[in-house]
Amino acid sequence: RDLDAVIWNPNTWACILAHERQALDIIFAKIQIAWDNIEPLVKERFLSLPKTDNKNELYWRDTNSKIYVALEVQGGTNHIVHFSEYAQIDEQRIATTLPTVPTDGVIVIESTPRGMGNRFYREWLDAERGENQYAPHFYPWWWDPEEYRLPIKTVTKDNLITEERNLIDLYGIDLEQIEWRRDQWKKQQQSDGSNLFAQEFPEDSVSCLSASTKVGTAQGIYTIDNLPIGALCDHGIVGNKSWMGRKSVFDVSTRNGFTIRATSDHLVAL
Repeated sequence: RDLDAVIWNPNTWACILAHERQALDIIFAKIQIAWDNIEPLVKERFLSLPKTDNKNELYWRDTNSKIYVALEVQGGTNHIVHFSEYAQIDEQRIATTLPTVPTDGVIVIESTPRGMGNRFYREWLDAERGENQYAPHFYPWWWDPEEYRLPIKTVTKDNLITEERNLIDLYGIDLEQIEWRRDQWKKQQQSDGSNLFAQEFPEDSVSCLSASTKVGTAQGIYTIDNLPIGALCDHGIVGNKSWMGRKSVFDVSTRNGFTIRATSDHLVAL
């Protein structure tokens, strides 16, 4: 989409902001592949060849349009800014980049959530409530039906667990995709007992946000998904846990300028 906007519209600049240096070449390689695979006859008839002022940009001098990948932007005008892995970009870089987008420009934010409480989490919730200018779009891992699958080795119709059956019934996932899911689940298992699958390969817009949130207990620190029944926490012993659905979230501000975000049934000590 970013490349299309640049090559078909004069005086259009698009920036993809990477979250880390090693991602610069990876992201730009995808842009280069997209450009290289445009039909040659279309290029010959309608498009000029881009110039490259640095290795992570394509610039069309005759139309003054550019697409580039950067770690930080200060000054200038970008008609499109695409934040890649937004939750991992520090807020200072975000703050210096946003003013480069005009009021009629486009801001795209994409990210794995990286838990609750960060800027991406807050802006996602605000977007779902219609409290900012962003339109939320959630894409589960099976949105790409070709990439995330493996030849069947362990999965049968008889050994499916309830969670797997629900995915098949609700979303039409096949057994090769379930095979990949099982394999990836094992790979995302951490030494502390937590599992990052829900964070790295989200299946809904709620569990992926809360998956990496951790709870301190007398036995150690656990993610919510792996919090054991019987663990001793500050408020007592965990007797049971279950998904309670979506709840309204409130911001509680103190006189000293601190803000706590909580649900109506969440105890807060001030």
